Amino acid sequence: MNSEGVFIRKFQNLHRDSIPGRWTEATMGKAPHKPLLLLCVIDSYRDNATRQNRVEPTFYMEEAFDAYWRLLFGTDNSSTFALPFFHLQHDGFWSLVGVDGNNVTDPTIARSSAPLRKAVAFAKLDDDLHELLGQVEWAYHFRSVILASNFEAELHRQFLKI
Repeated sequence: MNSEGVFIRKFQNLHRDSIPGRWTEATMGKAPHKPLLLLCVIDSYRDNATRQNRVEPTFYMEEAFDAYWRLLFGTDNSSTFALPFFHLQHDGFWSLVGVDGNNVTDPTIARSSAPLRKAVAFAKLDDDLHELLGQVEWAYHFRSVILASNFEAELHRQFLKI
């Protein structure tokens, strides 16, 4: 399978919390954190296709995640982008680089953004994925795959407005 197909499959099969009753049909009964953060990452590639292979845990990234979260749940429900930022490293295309240059393995940093920023310098994508996201057509295609695989169809238009 080509690398495009590998990443399509990975985006379709993200490891997501699926405890019955916890998540709505809008998110296909699974936690939306990872797909929402990936949408933010893809948006950042659409804004700057020649960017470095570094996804930094910035306030901008946090605000983008929060905007998508509010789209799904309104203002009554909150979460943190630290959760998927940490846990995406278990999906086979995302690795964390600590501020000390080492791997980051302490799951307690996923609780909120302050500990995450203190411990993590950036996330690095698989090199092939980074190259593909730098191509506008693949960035849009991966975005469509994430939407179709992780959110009910009625929400897709709303995600396109942001």
